[in-house]
Amino acid sequence: MKTVWITALKEDQPRVAAVTAVLKRYGLQCKGHFWVDQPDKMAWRVAMEALLEAKADAWLVLVDGDEIKKPSVRYGLSLMAAALRSARGGFPMLTLWNSPPAA
Repeated sequence: MKTVWITALKEDQPRVAAVTAVLKRYGLQCKGHFWVDQPDKMAWRVAMEALLEAKADAWLVLVDGDEIKKPSVRYGLSLMAAALRSARGGFPMLTLWNSPPAA
């Protein structure tokens, strides 16, 4: 079974549950974490090591519009992405943006 590692930038349990439910319908196993915005303490490294230990086949980032605006979040994600590419070579990295409410 293929495993997708989910990184949620915002602690939004209903959104994570909804995405997980859809992925499971397609036979994918889901694991993941909520993003910790502390790049100066290398908090992203804990998530990366867990992703590698889980032998995930893809990394899915659930992007939140407000969180991704923060330079520290973008910097931490970039560090994790670069480290993953170094550790695993060509590694699928995906983003899923939340859509704004309909007007």
